[in-house]
Amino acid sequence: MKKQFIPSIPETPEARNTLRLALGGSIATAIAASFYFFLGWRSGDWQLYGWGADMVALSAIALIAYFQARRGRTTTAVWMLIWGLTLTFLVLVMLIEGTGLMLGVGLGILIAIAVGQTLDAKSAQRAMIVGAAGVIACILLDLYLPPYRLPQPEAVRVFAPGIIGVFALIYGVVIVRNFRNYSLRTKFLLSAFVIAGGALGVFSFFMYQNSNRTVAALTGELQSAIQEQAELQLNAAAEREAGKASEAFAEIETTLQSLVDYRESLFERTNILGTGSYWDANSLARLAGGQYSNSAKDPGSVFSPASTRLTEAALEELNVSVYLDFIAPSVLKSNPNIVATYFISANGPTLYYPNIDLAAALPPDFNAQDSVFYALAAPKNNPDRKPVWTPPYQDPAGLGLMVTNSIPVYDQSGKFRGVMGADIQLARVADQISGVQAGQSGFAFLIDPEGHILSMTDAGYAFFGLQPENVPFNESPKQTVLGLGPADLQTVTDKMVRGEAGLTKVNMGETEYYISYFPLESVGYSIGLIAPTSELESAYLESRARSEKETEQAGKTVILLFIGILLTAAVVSQILGQMFLRPLSQLRDTAEEIAKGNLDAQARIESKDEVGVLGQTVNSMAAQLRDLIGSLEQRVAERTKALSTVAEVGASASTILETDRLLQEVVDLTKERFDFYHAHIYLLDETGENLTLAAGAGEPGRRMVAEGHSIPLNRERSLVARAARDRKGVTVNDVTAAPDFLPNPLLPNTRSELAAPMIVGEQAIGVFDVQSDQVGRFTEADVDVQTTLAAQIAIAIQNARQHDQTQSALAQTEKLFEASRELAQSADMQELTRAAVEAMDIPAIDRAILGLLDYDPNGALKGMTIAANWSNNAELPATPIGTHYSEEALKSVSLFTSKEPLFFDDMLNDERIDETTKGISRKLRYRSVVALPLFVRSRQDALLLLEGEHPHNFTSDEIRLFASLAPQIATVLENRRQFERAQRQAERESMLNAISQKIQGAATIESAMQIAVRELGHALGMKPTSATLTPTMGTARQKNAREAAS
Repeated sequence: MKKQFIPSIPETPEARNTLRLALGGSIATAIAASFYFFLGWRSGDWQLYGWGADMVALSAIALIAYFQARRGRTTTAVWMLIWGLTLTFLVLVMLIEGTGLMLGVGLGILIAIAVGQTLDAKSAQRAMIVGAAGVIACILLDLYLPPYRLPQPEAVRVFAPGIIGVFALIYGVVIVRNFRNYSLRTKFLLSAFVIAGGALGVFSFFMYQNSNRTVAALTGELQSAIQEQAELQLNAAAEREAGKASEAFAEIETTLQSLVDYRESLFERTNILGTGSYWDANSLARLAGGQYSNSAKDPGSVFSPASTRLTEAALEELNVSVYLDFIAPSVLKSNPNIVATYFISANGPTLYYPNIDLAAALPPDFNAQDSVFYALAAPKNNPDRKPVWTPPYQDPAGLGLMVTNSIPVYDQSGKFRGVMGADIQLARVADQISGVQAGQSGFAFLIDPEGHILSMTDAGYAFFGLQPENVPFNESPKQTVLGLGPADLQTVTDKMVRGEAGLTKVNMGETEYYISYFPLESVGYSIGLIAPTSELESAYLESRARSEKETEQAGKTVILLFIGILLTAAVVSQILGQMFLRPLSQLRDTAEEIAKGNLDAQARIESKDEVGVLGQTVNSMAAQLRDLIGSLEQRVAERTKALSTVAEVGASASTILETDRLLQEVVDLTKERFDFYHAHIYLLDETGENLTLAAGAGEPGRRMVAEGHSIPLNRERSLVARAARDRKGVTVNDVTAAPDFLPNPLLPNTRSELAAPMIVGEQAIGVFDVQSDQVGRFTEADVDVQTTLAAQIAIAIQNARQHDQTQSALAQTEKLFEASRELAQSADMQELTRAAVEAMDIPAIDRAILGLLDYDPNGALKGMTIAANWSNNAELPATPIGTHYSEEALKSVSLFTSKEPLFFDDMLNDERIDETTKGISRKLRYRSVVALPLFVRSRQDALLLLEGEHPHNFTSDEIRLFASLAPQIATVLENRRQFERAQRQAERESMLNAISQKIQGAATIESAMQIAVRELGHALGMKPTSATLTPTMGTARQKNAREAAS
């Protein structure tokens, strides 16, 4: 049952590709459907739901196609996919505008992928026609459908091209990977389509881009002009309104300054005006609270707090101050923005205009000198005597926001006498600013130096996201624009409170605004104008809309032309492909016949172009194949014979272990067996820089070997050197035309040459060179044969060298053993030195010395004494035995103090030798030197120095022998010294025993003493000798003993 419903997966590549495409397409379209359903749910657009449903339908078609392919109906499944893609993509274009080109390209790519991987050539052609029709239909529908469709959402604009781009990338990879496997017809059509489409696409793109750039440039210029005009208008409006407000405040400041100047001028006439002739301060009435007040009928109010004592000076000053009655009321009348003006005396009283019965309105103990408008202008806070402005505050009388301008008053002597102030109502300034309008919905606002709002419309509060503030009486506004909105808006408000001017654009949500701002320099306030850019640039936006419409129409025309040209190119490419590729098809058929073994097949040649030349080549190839097969057996026999000869020469070489005889046998046998004119072998020397002739065939070869013939490895004009450098066989089949051939007078008949490198592992050890007296003698097969023979010769040489090294090592071991035996049998140090020199067996050594090192009890080196020497030349005697070298002498000659064996081939030309040692070498006439430090345990006890009158190149074998003998010489030396010390100890013991026996044979003490003194003196070599007895002995005996001893 299971096999009936779920058949096995087909084995053909087309069927497997169909399964993959159907299953992958079903999954991908299901994912896309869910994405579009989500977009429809979020936006509520029914067209997006339609896209999702269309993707569900395509997913279902792909799933059905998958099961059709599982049942072996591959062609049916593919056509289901093609028609499903075409119809669903057309429906997609009908739902959302602006998607025709994108979906058309995607449809073409997807159908091309399906066709290229699943259908045969005949079915593929029909499928591509359907696909092309679908592509054209998608583009035309998108261009000419009525405007009922949904404008393309941003998510679709990003998501859909991404999916199609992925498929395009996959298709491109597939085409590139399989392009070489396509038929010539397919390659030609693809190439023509890509070239034509690419050229048209690039041309159309650049034309379209150029058109867009032109339109963009024109609209940009228009936009720049309109923007510049809008910015100028907005800046001018802000500057104008700021200028009006600033002039109003400046005028107030000027007016108040005139009052100050007038009041200061009155101080000069205090003696006249202070008498009270106009108004007498003594008429002030003292109220119940203790404060003083004047009549309500006077032009101004006088108030003196209860805490202030009215002195004669204060009364006199009031009599002078009331002369402000002649100017203050007119100032108030001519400046509607000034609510009141007043003079606060430093003595305490206040004169206030207009007369509002100030004493009744204020608390009895109210001190005006504590108010902010007095404190700001006083000398402590205003040493420069400049006009100052108070922060805005809410007027208690209900007049709205107020601000006070205060100016200090000084008399002619420079004494501070009080403050003149003016209260200004900000309502009129605010109304003036609120009435400014930029564009249709723009607005203006005013802020103080702290960013507090002084004037703002409802539109402004909405723009900043605020509500109008209710400011309590006598308090300043707290609501600020600082820190509100996006970063660019915050930057603008920060600049406003710093008193800067400018214009910029800010974005609030999706709307862009102009903001122009200008300071009111007289008071430090700043005015700002805000308007949407769209209202100020409406002319530009209308022009851009017209340009976009015209560009869109031009794009449609370009697309139609593009489609028409592509279709024409496809038809022309098909026709030309038929014409050009028919002869190639005939050639292919002929080649297939030849491949089957029909070598008599001939290509029909109808032209003399490249195809005709190819036909001639095929026919020539068939003829060569016939000749080749006919001569193949002969060539195989020749090759077999050559390989047999190689095996014979190699076998002969492998049995010879002597290198020279091996090489000579190889060249002689090679020349004879291969019938060569000559053969010889070059070997690399120890430096690796020269190829030295090691063996040559016949008499010429022996003569060249005897002459030491060699070739530098870096010589350019040398076939042998080139073979060694390139590590491959080199042939010259006409030496007369070869620039790197070196003629040899001993081989005058050489006409061709072959050189093969001899390589062991990764190292070239030489070159095997053979020559012939025939031009064109060597072929590539000969190179292979001789290279094989050269490799076998190299291995044989390596084996012989290893045999020689083994024999040399054995001889060295025997020599070392014999030397060790002779050293061990040495009777004394002199014989030990001689045995060491003879064991070295170096003819260049003329003399030798053995020095023993002296150390103090603390182990410090004190000097060296020559204990033995040797010389074979009477004219060059060795350093005499007993010669002592001090510590300073040892340190002056570096080789005496070396801890390692030293070998000097030539003392006079060795960089290690200092000038002092070179001078000693010249004086003592020695050039080659070996210095062997001899250690007993960890301390150097002796030095063996070998000297030669002439230079000598010490070989590695000699150095190894020296290094091996040094410990043995040191051991023998130490044993000899231990033996000599034991002998001396035995002699002393024997002497003491003889003296003891003579003493024991004495009859008396005196005779025993005499014997002891005499024998000890003889033994020690000392005379005279005396002995003394201990005090317990008698005096006479002591005297007798001393007399006997003397």
